[in-house]
Amino acid sequence: MRFVTRLGVVLGTAVAVVSPAFAGPTDAEVKERIEAFDAWAAGAGEAQMRAELGPKLVELTDAFPVKELTAHQIGLLGQYIVHDGRYLPDAVTAAENQSDGEDADAATGAVIAAWLWMKQQRVPPEASEITELIKHPGLAEAIKSGRAYQVFELAAIFGHYRPEEQVKPHLGDLLALGTLIPADGGLEPAMLSAQYYEVVAALSDDKAATGAIKTRVLGALDMAKANLGAHQQRYAEAIDGMKTQLSFIGGPAPELTFAWTSDGLDATSLADLKGNVVVLDFWATWCMPCIAAFPKVQELVAHYEGYPVKVIGVTSLQGSHRGQDGIKIDTRSNAAKEYELMTGFMKDAGMTWPVAFTEQRVFNPEYFVEGIPHLAFIAPDGTVRFNKLNPHSLSKEDEHAMIDGMLEEFGLPKPE
Repeated sequence: MRFVTRLGVVLGTAVAVVSPAFAGPTDAEVKERIEAFDAWAAGAGEAQMRAELGPKLVELTDAFPVKELTAHQIGLLGQYIVHDGRYLPDAVTAAENQSDGEDADAATGAVIAAWLWMKQQRVPPEASEITELIKHPGLAEAIKSGRAYQVFELAAIFGHYRPEEQVKPHLGDLLALGTLIPADGGLEPAMLSAQYYEVVAALSDDKAATGAIKTRVLGALDMAKANLGAHQQRYAEAIDGMKTQLSFIGGPAPELTFAWTSDGLDATSLADLKGNVVVLDFWATWCMPCIAAFPKVQELVAHYEGYPVKVIGVTSLQGSHRGQDGIKIDTRSNAAKEYELMTGFMKDAGMTWPVAFTEQRVFNPEYFVEGIPHLAFIAPDGTVRFNKLNPHSLSKEDEHAMIDGMLEEFGLPKPE
């Protein structure tokens, strides 16, 4: 296979590369050292972690000379090599030197080299690189044998951080990768494939393909949880949380009960808005990034004026109100005052969309709201289609494509 390395060398064409014969450690020996490190980390207290993490990490990464490791072993140690940093350039080179050919070993070398390079340079992979990796003849066998699963993280980072015009032409390849998700690959492959699924589900309108991928990911997470070792039990909660989050997209939107609404919103709950595309913008008056996004929200509201699209500013009682002048007013134990102040705030801020105070708090765990502003898009049938979006990183074109896609799906009119 022709694989262009990061060093600018074309392997398998201009240069003849001989695959090295390894006399280094076995996979079992590498895994044993990693498990010992993880067991120590699981039992270490905060003070011990601060004092001993550096030396313990050095001890682990010094145990095996990078040049004696297979690409798979480099991948197993990858996160520790990245955190340590000393051997990262050597690890990239060592993996690249094993990427020539079309078999599973070569696929593993190519994936690990690209993955570590991404970590080193902190840049998402290029479209051509992702396509070449996914189409590598040895990739399926490599993943089946428990190797090269880092390709799922590469695909997720590519799909999330590269511009949509670069990603969309390769969506078919990204979806095809989902057929390779291993059912019993272990904890790390399961978690990386879940990360990959979240990205492709947001990008693709092919519900059959993304649904099949979701089923594989959920099965992989179940298997990973069932096979957690004694020192890995702390990951059980993370797996459950990931499963809940994955099931969230495409499922019914958690109910929101409106305690107060501004003029223009004739509803007492989210359920009353069924039949419309609903954009939920979780925010608060004290949140400067939320207010900084208002011009984009105003533009969105104007674009869909007269169409079955409802944009709602979702907040909850905060116990205080910060006006446009920056003055903070105490509203503890006085909900009526906080509601009244909101009316003036909306006028001063030029808000052209309604606000709803919900019985549920604005940092709503059912919507996975960990920071604001936070957008969630609800389809006319009441299902969540997109969540955890930030208006500052979301282009106008992306917003329109998401909303127009839902309107078209349900036979509703959209702007031309």
